Amino acid sequence: LKNANGVEAHVLPTGACVQRLLVPDRDGKVTDVMLGFEDVEQYKNGTSPSGCIMGRIGGRTSGAKFTLDGKTYKLDGNSNGGKDTIHGGGIGYNRVKWTVVYSSPTKAKLKYTSPDGEQGFPGALSLRVTYKLTEENEFIMDITGTTTKATPLSIFSHPYFNLAGFADNATVLDHLLTIHEGDYYTPTSGKSVPTGEMEPVNGTALDFTSQHAIGERIDELAGSRGAPPQPMLHAGPLPPPWPCVFAASSCRANYAATLVHPGSGRGLDLLTTAPALMLYTGNAFSGKWSGKDGVKYQKWAAVALETTMFPDAINQPTFPSNVLRPGQLFRQTTVWRL
Repeated sequence: LKNANGVEAHVLPTGACVQRLLVPDRDGKVTDVMLGFEDVEQYKNGTSPSGCIMGRIGGRTSGAKFTLDGKTYKLDGNSNGGKDTIHGGGIGYNRVKWTVVYSSPTKAKLKYTSPDGEQGFPGALSLRVTYKLTEENEFIMDITGTTTKATPLSIFSHPYFNLAGFADNATVLDHLLTIHEGDYYTPTSGKSVPTGEMEPVNGTALDFTSQHAIGERIDELAGSRGAPPQPMLHAGPLPPPWPCVFAASSCRANYAATLVHPGSGRGLDLLTTAPALMLYTGNAFSGKWSGKDGVKYQKWAAVALETTMFPDAINQPTFPSNVLRPGQLFRQTTVWRL
């Protein structure tokens, strides 16, 4: 997808992944700001889900199981030594081939039907993802889904950004981040699984309600210098109320976050109808991934900003439900305003 301002988004049928996001700086120099790979096989084998659609439940599901309407469903235990599930299981929607329904220079629509029982989840889930690039430099993602049986879901894009572009040893620590309405976060266990509580960010290193450099307080975050546990933040609830994602019609996307790279002048406003925002600053990156142009993605090479349902909601009764039932429409719209 291209517009007249030099912005481009390259989309793959595998995972409906945004492989490249080309954005001009203040002087018109165009740079790819999306972490990713040259070889589609690296998307198929799950090297990284950057820019891809996650599901049926993106993020972690504690215990690799859930109970719905009195029945317990076992999932693929592919996290924390098999004790939990991440991104729905080993073969998630980021690794399967989607069908391109329509494409033009400014719009693309892809579809995927997840059969009943895939990844252990009940119900055949019919998904549509529409990408649109406007002349106002808005990259719009609209995700819809219907199911034949009640099923939990959290379907979202998993982008990793570096607005300076990618080079060996480049980091996002100098990026300025604001999370609007991000007054609370969900504490996690030592294995990054939510406890079901919500705590105020005020007075913590997770407080981005006013603008801060990502690297300003990185040392205050537990595990930030090594392997997970990873600092994770879910901003919410964001207005409007969370049932918006099960509404029959589209809802207004709300101003969720702003990311700025002062050196290049590039900025990103994030708008969404989702109730939660996940922040991950690449603390566990180690240089093992060789990306586009041979760049090695080191620690803090990129920042993930994921617009989601509440984490592990199916197992956390204090969180808003993420169950979609027959006759309902799941709809989530997210905008990257560049």
